[in-house]
Amino acid sequence: MIGAVRKRLFVAVVVAMFVLLPQADKLVTAPYDSWTHLFFASHYLQGWFASVDTRWYLGLPVYGYPPLAHQLLAVVSVPFARLGFDTTDALTASYTVLALVCTALYPLAVYAYGRVLVSKRAASYGALVASVFTGWWALLLGYGQFPTLVAAVVTMLGGAALYGALRTGSRRNLVVATLLTALVPMTHHFTSISFLVAVYLVVVVTYATRDAETGVAGDSDWRERLLTTARRATPVAVGSVALALLAMFPFVAFLVTGSSQSPIPHGSRQSWLEGAVWSRPQPYFTLVTGGLFLFLAPLCGLFAYRREDGPALFAVALAVVCGVLSLGFTTPLPRILYPGLAETLTYFRFAAWGGFLLLPVVGWLIAETFDDGPLGSIHGHHPTRQRIVVGFVAVLLLSQVVIATQVTNLGAASPDRRAAAAEVGDFMSEDEHWKWRYLTLGMSQELGLVGIEAPNAQTVDGNYNEGRRPSHVPVLANSSAAQLSSAKFSPAGRRVLDHYLTNNREMGIKFVFSADVSYEPTLREHGFEVLYEWEALDVRVWHDPTTPPALEREPSPARQPTWQMYFWGIVPLATLFALLVVISPSVVTSLSSGADRAPAD
Repeated sequence: MIGAVRKRLFVAVVVAMFVLLPQADKLVTAPYDSWTHLFFASHYLQGWFASVDTRWYLGLPVYGYPPLAHQLLAVVSVPFARLGFDTTDALTASYTVLALVCTALYPLAVYAYGRVLVSKRAASYGALVASVFTGWWALLLGYGQFPTLVAAVVTMLGGAALYGALRTGSRRNLVVATLLTALVPMTHHFTSISFLVAVYLVVVVTYATRDAETGVAGDSDWRERLLTTARRATPVAVGSVALALLAMFPFVAFLVTGSSQSPIPHGSRQSWLEGAVWSRPQPYFTLVTGGLFLFLAPLCGLFAYRREDGPALFAVALAVVCGVLSLGFTTPLPRILYPGLAETLTYFRFAAWGGFLLLPVVGWLIAETFDDGPLGSIHGHHPTRQRIVVGFVAVLLLSQVVIATQVTNLGAASPDRRAAAAEVGDFMSEDEHWKWRYLTLGMSQELGLVGIEAPNAQTVDGNYNEGRRPSHVPVLANSSAAQLSSAKFSPAGRRVLDHYLTNNREMGIKFVFSADVSYEPTLREHGFEVLYEWEALDVRVWHDPTTPPALEREPSPARQPTWQMYFWGIVPLATLFALLVVISPSVVTSLSSGADRAPAD
């Protein structure tokens, strides 16, 4: 049995690599957010403890986004830089390496979390399905949500560690659970108040409702069990929160003192009952990422109900909640669960989280299907129905394989403007052009890359809306517009662009790099002239020769650090290092053993 489980885990990792490697060349260029995360990573290369980056929004507070994923990207890029890679190539190589590592760990994390709910055999089947589950691939290859995925892996491992700590009370398990839990908010803030809560609820409910000896629902003393749960979970909760706050104090201050902004429309929030939503890619990606549990959740729920397995049924219920949340404002649930935050969240990732929660139960269903178990318990002795359900599950999983291998080709087509971004960077770095500010039009996806290539230049634009401060870019920050680079797609964006082009001399905006001819009448109307035309790159350089310099000296990349930023720069990586030191083969074994008394195959 153990040998078969290990083989399935090995195959799961191999399959995940098989899906990723053919699409690795598009890992950075195809997803929307990849360059933004590389931009944040480049900040740490410029000033590890610096609090503000002047390249975007005339002062982007980098403590507005958790640091760990970006710091890892920066650290791993250093060896590539030593080998002669330029900054962009070094960061791209770092992103690729870490994405490969994270993807290899992902099926193992699903298995570790699955051991909380089901047997080793069933959890290993869940890991196999995870390797092709399109929720993971859409977030990585479609959206470039690297921190979200790292946080998801850490969360599932943390859930397994917490279960081990609850079962054994081992100090080492308690320490591992604490460190893993603290790493989640250091990696991605929203994961810690959503997916982590769901996973840990599954863990606590499983421990509190399963008999200590048999692993199934029993007649054990509930009061004693709850007291044990509270006694062992409290050190993990207190320790992880304290450690996370030590690192994340600037982020907490940012949330508390930051000015509220006008909500920016996002396709994942829009109700599916409104016709216009179907013209956007978000519904498609929601259907792709949610394809697994949208169809399997009812079957898994019925299976868990017939088996009278409360924890498994609870996990299915939470997966369904995530599925409903992935529909955005189609239902009132987002506003009920996240009051005050609902208008700022993006909901496509909930479909992936729902799938992660469901995967162990899917593995259990598959494992017992091979033994001719669950389908008989659902339908009685009806072999024809059983074959239909087995065929349905097989077709669904095959569709996951097909979609997973084609994710980078299924999203909205976007031209690769790496060469154009490099030219913009060279232009803004030569002849003291950095003394003036610039805008890009039609290059919103590459704003992060342009920032990396032009390390001393400033733009009033950027690609992290939460980082806009009314004190620096008041008109943009107080509008419902997203990026100026894609201003033509909304009336608010056109109004804000018109404001900055009208007042370009006061703002020091001399250069505009346009990759979209539809902006040319607006530029001419505001007195801009064509300076260069990079025909091979389909980009025109516009300028206003009457604009005075905005800067008299080369700008510092960031403000001087405060004492909080030293914790920000040290604690996350130190926590990760401490985790690697504490983990030993015995702890790994305990994590993988999980629910030794979980339902048998």
